Amino acid sequence: MPVIIDNTEVVESGTIITFNNNPVTFSIENLQIRLIFLDNPSVNGNSIEYQLISGLELNINCINFHHTIGIGNTNPLSLGELRGRRLYLNFRVYSLGPNLDRTIHYSFYLGEGVNHE
Repeated sequence: MPVIIDNTEVVESGTIITFNNNPVTFSIENLQIRLIFLDNPSVNGNSIEYQLISGLELNINCINFHHTIGIGNTNPLSLGELRGRRLYLNFRVYSLGPNLDRTIHYSFYLGEGVNHE
């Protein structure tokens, strides 16, 4: 059953709980998207940093993501392309405190077509 939201197709969606506070790797076809949770007391609030490992692998560093009310991106993250279409990610992270396992809600979307001409 395809789910369509604002001309995008949901290709993967779910909820997970991290295991021993380890990074979470999403494998979508040949792409690897990894959420890494870091606590840094010198950073005020929370932030997201991106680290491109290769053309097929991306680390998303989530800094100080340890709030019970949830933290995540405010706009869909454009990750690249898949099947000739833009690939997007939305996620929310909930935690009971620093260095504790987190609950993650996530959705990956395929958007508009990509033209390489």
